[in-house]
Amino acid sequence: MEENLHCLRKGTRLIGRYTIEGVLGQGGFGITYLGIDELHEKKVAIKEFFPQGIVTRNIEY
Repeated sequence: MEENLHCLRKGTRLIGRYTIEGVLGQGGFGITYLGIDELHEKKVAIKEFFPQGIVTRNIEY
């Protein structure tokens, strides 16, 4: 799936444990990412609440 400016970048680390690998899907209320749980060395789905048209993301983060 094509990523856009609203999505977290590949390689982004969350809470020191999860690494974003890519986008699985997105809709009006959120984005679902493929991630890696570095502690357990497993693939995970990470859901982010991100209602389009209501919030924006600073592309530096």
